[in-house]
Amino acid sequence: MVREACSAKSLRRIASDSRAAFSTVLRHFDLAAQWCARENRLIRHHRMKTGEFYFDEMGTSIQSYLKPTWIGMLLSGDREILDFDLAAAPATGRLAAKARRAGIVRPNQRREMRAGILRRLSESSTLKPEVIITDLWKSYANQIRKICPGVPHLQFKAKKPRRNSKRELRSGGFDELFPLNHTATKMRHEIARLGRQTWCTSKTMEGLRRHLEIFMYYHNEVYLPQFRARRERQRARRESLK
Repeated sequence: MVREACSAKSLRRIASDSRAAFSTVLRHFDLAAQWCARENRLIRHHRMKTGEFYFDEMGTSIQSYLKPTWIGMLLSGDREILDFDLAAAPATGRLAAKARRAGIVRPNQRREMRAGILRRLSESSTLKPEVIITDLWKSYANQIRKICPGVPHLQFKAKKPRRNSKRELRSGGFDELFPLNHTATKMRHEIARLGRQTWCTSKTMEGLRRHLEIFMYYHNEVYLPQFRARRERQRARRESLK
């Protein structure tokens, strides 16, 4: 279930491919999410991480575009997801008037969500950032200065994505926010409900949180070790050819 949930499939497609009832897939999905959440907590409390930490938010929605939801992520320099949280937010732009006409009123919880992630970081005994890197969003500097005093904070301008790069690669040379951009793009690709143009949507915040717990475990404990091992094999092969 962990691999299937991170394979760009909806839960109904997983049920169809495995020839199982949809209720059975939901039950196994919930059990996998609970197990992954427990493992993520244990790993976070016992694995020491230092160095550059990256923080940013990515947007999605619950049920419709009139109900925006933001995912706050804290990453290490080697693209390991250290923590995440969710926040509801009101519709903005041209969707704001449409949401008001539909009677959809949502609080803006983004500030509380960011404060919760930063507070857990400052209270952690295993996460020791040498510097926190974000984009130029003005709220980041104030909150990091208040909640994580003494930790250097660097901000870089978010660059425009290259054409036909799926928003992973950025134009203008070296991308200081590459770990964030790469991980966010990978999440949108491998979690069907996070795609920008998809028929698969989240019905509840809790369902989205469970899916993110599964992806966090898969990304940190399955994908990244395989990627690092493959990179070491390629490096060793290049060295042997010299």
